[in-house]
Amino acid sequence: MDRSTVEKEAKKYKKLLENYYVMPFAFEENGHKWMLVQYNRFPKKDDAIGFAIFPERQMTLDEKEYIMGNFSSIFGGLLRIRNAVKPRIDVSEELARTNERINLLLDKWADNAERKLMVEKFNEFSDYVLWCQKEKKEKFRVAAEIEHKLFETFTFTSEDRQRLLEVFPHFDVLIYLQQRRMYEQLDSNHQLLTSIKRDKGRLSREDASYVTEILAAYYDRKSAREFVQVLEEEFTLFKEDLMAGRESYEKLLEFVAEKYALKEADDLRSNMGMLRN
Repeated sequence: MDRSTVEKEAKKYKKLLENYYVMPFAFEENGHKWMLVQYNRFPKKDDAIGFAIFPERQMTLDEKEYIMGNFSSIFGGLLRIRNAVKPRIDVSEELARTNERINLLLDKWADNAERKLMVEKFNEFSDYVLWCQKEKKEKFRVAAEIEHKLFETFTFTSEDRQRLLEVFPHFDVLIYLQQRRMYEQLDSNHQLLTSIKRDKGRLSREDASYVTEILAAYYDRKSAREFVQVLEEEFTLFKEDLMAGRESYEKLLEFVAEKYALKEADDLRSNMGMLRN
């Protein structure tokens, strides 16, 4: 069934003061293809109030749930990655350049044992932030491959869905750990910032100004505390004794994967309740 035929068939499930939209990608399995239509209240195009699956053929409830589950994961997942994850990936190169420059300047400033210790702590911190960015970028590559395939073929499979579901938890864990590490580093960054403001050492005025500007951004105590508070309310597994580190990654991944599975089930129940055929 082609798109134009689906658009005609979908009219019979349209209610008064509604729009409908044929989703651009078809779900394909075992030589069969299905398309999803989303109904929205006119004139809005955001919140769905109904769905229909085409072509209409004899299907069990389990089969409908399976098809709807694939659509929900793909469309919801790609939207989340584009809106919430991609902006964080886009800053990776700029962040790497910034950290490289500030580390060189801090090494120049650290002309005694006390300063060297402060700079060593900052270097460990910045290395960890960059590691998180690198890992996010690698996981994003997988999602980008799936998105590229969708726009090339306008179809997706259950294997595409599974690959996408596997990378979701990584994003949440990495974003959390990166922000948590920034929170844990607040006092050290404040100490370093105060020391450089008090004595710029061998740094030029321009270089000292650059370093203090970057450190001030890393010392955004209010936003860092609020971010961690929100995440810890959502991720109840996180405890005070679980420090942000690479060893924390695997410990949190399983928990977040379970959380996503529950959300997938909730979303599917909601969407099935809006299915009109």
